[in-house]
Amino acid sequence: MKTAIDLAIGLVIIALFAAAGDLIVGITRVPVPAPILGMALFAVFLLLVPGLRAQVERAAMALTGLLGALIVPPFVGLVLFRDELGANFGSVAIIILITTPLTAVVTALSHRWIKSLQRADSCRDGSSTP
Repeated sequence: MKTAIDLAIGLVIIALFAAAGDLIVGITRVPVPAPILGMALFAVFLLLVPGLRAQVERAAMALTGLLGALIVPPFVGLVLFRDELGANFGSVAIIILITTPLTAVVTALSHRWIKSLQRADSCRDGSSTP
């Protein structure tokens, strides 16, 4: 039971640093990705607070152990379908070259649209948060 509680506390601490990065970027509008800022804060606190590393080590190891679940399957797919990818390399390359920028544009436009809806909603509510 104690290990599960330690794991949960470690995950909460890591999540708090991620949230702190998001909060700081949201307030200051500093041009740094929030996860990077949160991770930098976490690194500083790991150096400054002696017991913090021991508190989050189990959670960090659990999260690190999950990285394989995110990275390995695409590479297994590449190896498994190597012949098909090689035979259709031109088509796959064209699809990637078209869909990658298209996805970026659609994502940016969706983000802009959602932000405009949020601004309109906050103006209707009377708050001045952009």
